[in-house]
Order: sequence, then C-alpha cells, then structure tokens
Amino acid sequence: MEGSVELPVAVATESVHPSIGTAPQRAQDDVFGTNPDAKCCGIFTPGSKAERVDGGYIVSGQWPYSSGSFAADWGTLGIALEVAEGEDPRALALIPKDAWTIKPTWFVSGMKGSGSDTIVVEDHFVPDHRIQRFAAMREAEFATPHQSTERNSNMAFIPVAALILVGAQLGLARHALELTLEKLPNKMVAYTKYKAAKNSPTHQLGVAAAATKFNLAELLMQQATADIDRAAARGELPDLITRGRIRNNIGVIAEPVKDGIDILMTTNGAGSFADANVLNRIWRDAEIAGRHAYVTPEVGKEVYGRLLIGADDALTMDI
Repeated sequence: MEGSVELPVAVATESVHPSIGTAPQRAQDDVFGTNPDAKCCGIFTPGSKAERVDGGYIVSGQWPYSSGSFAADWGTLGIALEVAEGEDPRALALIPKDAWTIKPTWFVSGMKGSGSDTIVVEDHFVPDHRIQRFAAMREAEFATPHQSTERNSNMAFIPVAALILVGAQLGLARHALELTLEKLPNKMVAYTKYKAAKNSPTHQLGVAAAATKFNLAELLMQQATADIDRAAARGELPDLITRGRIRNNIGVIAEPVKDGIDILMTTNGAGSFADANVLNRIWRDAEIAGRHAYVTPEVGKEVYGRLLIGADDALTMDI
C-alpha cells in the first residue's frame, strides 16, 4: 500500500476483500480453490437472524447497500451471534452467491455503477470455519494462519476496510482534472475577450485550486497507507492515536475531493451539468461517495480529537 496505489472502483469489486484475506485457510480455500479470481462483496452491519446449529449457523436476512453484489462470487455479511452478556455479538459470515438473491433497491443520483442493491438470504447454513468474530478482527486477531509470513495478514482490519473506500473518490478527482486539462485550455470564455481559457486568470486559478485540493487528498491517503503498512510490517496493530488519525484522514479526504470537483464544474462552465457530460456523472458520483458512513468527516474528527485530548470516553466507534 505504501506510496502510490491502484485506485479501486468500490470495495465490493476487489478480488481479495479484507475479510477474505483474514479468514481461516479452509475458508480461503473455499473461495479461491476453484476460482483464483473470485470476487467478494462485504456488508458488515448485522442484518440477519443467525441460529446456532451443529457445526455452524442457519442465517437469514437482508443486507442493503451491497456494493458490487452483482459481480461478487461471495459475500461477507454481518450477523449477530447469541453470546454471553457483555460480549460483542457481531461477526462476519462468508456466504456464496448461489445462497442469495438480489433485491433491486439502489435507486440514487450517483454511484449507480456500484449496484449497491440488497442481498437477501433465506435459511442458509454457514459452517463455523466461514465465520469470524468482529471483536477479534478489530484487534487484528485474525483466523488466517499466515500472519507470521504475510504482511497483508497483519493489516488493521477497520482502517483497511475504511481506507479502500476513498479510492473511488481519488479516482473521480483524477479523472475530473484529466478531462479539464484536455478540454478546457482552448475553450472560448463566453462574454469576455479571452479566446482560450488557458489565458484567463480566473480559469488558471480555478484549475490550480482544484489540483491542490486533490494533491492534499492524495497526501492524506498516502499517510494513512504508510501508517497501516509500517505497523503490518512489524506485525503490530497501530496504536489508538494512529488509528484515530487514519479514520480522520479518511473522512477529511472527501472534503477537498468534493470541493475540488465543485471548482472544476464552475471552471468548465454550466455545460458541465449536462446529462451527456462526463463531468456531471463524476460530480454526482463524488457527492454520493463522499457520504458513505465510514467516511463521514465529522465522525473521524470527533474520534481523533477525543483521542488527542484524552476525553474520558475516548472512543465512540470502532477504529
């Protein structure tokens, strides 16, 4: 992850979902044994009934916002287990696509290509080796046998699961700037003497301001990836302050991305909002992507601030 990274379109279309790489070897073999290119989506919020039976659980339920489920071979779906009082009941169940149906519910103005519809499962048996407790994963106590030999098997689960969401945002920012630099320079500026926008100070300043915001967003991403990589290389979980900073960075990234794209929409002119203009789609996609629950800027700032100043109740969420 350190340094430059390939930018994913969405969490769910990644071939190696973070919860798969942390699963027991038997579960990894289930996923990749016959299909090395298997894809997995993931919804961590418990939305199901999980009934304990011999050797596993019978799972039923609905999981909305299942991005990429249309292309996924497997899903890691949140369930709530019956546990002793005071224990964290959350877990992730690995379920194959032939055990679910998809209910079309993703009718939105942006990120339409993510296909974040609702997965529906009815009475599917999930063996124990395909279930991981969320509390253990949060502390990097993974079931994979490869933690001693693979750096990726030591990466902090929640920071990674949140960080990969910003790839779509950074990719949108890059493409918006690419289109602007391709089409804007020789465009006439209406109602002015400028025959080419490249000679207009207004447009020069707008492009520079947007590019700077995108650069700042990528720097925040690179700091977060470096924090995750360095701890994983040591076989350690990042400390709370570092995890709080990662969560803060992930949320803050959405702000300069959206602001920069807004600037480019204005800089390129009102035609940017035409249905046929790619910038219109980028703008709508960025507005939706920047509002994912895991990248809410204010939540990350609150957590980071609490940790920095030592609030009595320092954590209000998992990090």
